[in-house]
Amino acid sequence: MKRRQFIKIGGFLLSASLISGDSRGIYANGYIEKKYPDIVYVDGGFPFDRVENAINEFGGIRRFIRPNSTVVIKPNAAFAQSPEMGGNTTPEIIEAVIKLCKKANPKSITIIEHCLSNHGKFGTSDDLSGISQVAQKEGVSVFDAGNDPIHYKAMQLNAPSSKFHGFIRKFLEADVIINIPRAKTHPWAGYTLSIKNLMGTMQTPKIFHSQRQMNWLQSHLTKTLRRTGIKRGKIGWKALPANLVALAKFMENRITLNIVDMTDLVKDWSADRSGKLEPLNAVIVGQNFVNVDAYAISLFGEDPLGPWIHSASGNYVRVMHDAGLGNGNIESLNISKIRL
Repeated sequence: MKRRQFIKIGGFLLSASLISGDSRGIYANGYIEKKYPDIVYVDGGFPFDRVENAINEFGGIRRFIRPNSTVVIKPNAAFAQSPEMGGNTTPEIIEAVIKLCKKANPKSITIIEHCLSNHGKFGTSDDLSGISQVAQKEGVSVFDAGNDPIHYKAMQLNAPSSKFHGFIRKFLEADVIINIPRAKTHPWAGYTLSIKNLMGTMQTPKIFHSQRQMNWLQSHLTKTLRRTGIKRGKIGWKALPANLVALAKFMENRITLNIVDMTDLVKDWSADRSGKLEPLNAVIVGQNFVNVDAYAISLFGEDPLGPWIHSASGNYVRVMHDAGLGNGNIESLNISKIRL
């Protein structure tokens, strides 16, 4: 449905409601309560148009960003990979979000990441992801928290692997947080989408792949056994859904918007090789990461609440759905679809 058609139909239904005396969606003082969709899917057109049209369905960017506020953008930029390899958020989507945020006159915009293989390159001209170059062009800051403890603040997490954990201070202190993962499969978790992308705000994200927190000697021994092939790493991955649920509870009221970069469906991806990219030229936007991730997974051809073919750790979206953190049943979601 074209945007213009959507507006006309919406206006007609609203008028009919008022004429018929139907009070649903109307406050006692006479003001009409705006009903926003659960998620918005936009495909086609240019990246900026996709992002802007999607956020306009939620009332526009100024609904989320007040003048003089601090904005943090959390992409997936952890890997020393070019956009064609599929590991990181595409720079065109980051650029689109920056340009849109600027319209709301924020005090600052900062792109943050705890980089892995991209550490030391994020924020420089050597950044293969292309995100740093976009940030420089748009005049916004780029921050790689790295491994320096000074950049993290310990917070109560209550995850099986970590009861307390450090999170990037700039992330915790922001007025607005926009989470922008790239839609891709993951060899352990099944998928890396909105909630798993937020592991990049943690001081030691790899701890989520273990059943419990280990001391230095245990960690060193485990890594040695894995390198020799005596111990398989998948043993610890079974704790990942429970750890991600704890992270979701921690993040539940902190994330302003989730924008899933669906420029492509990135399949068969891992940190040491390129994924297989199927062009889609789309974005999915929503405030609840479970809703957003569930719909994204359905576009990969899997049941968001069913068993996942490529997950070594189980279905974390199902666990979050059962915990009441969102709705993984996409049939019951209010989804607005726009084709440009």
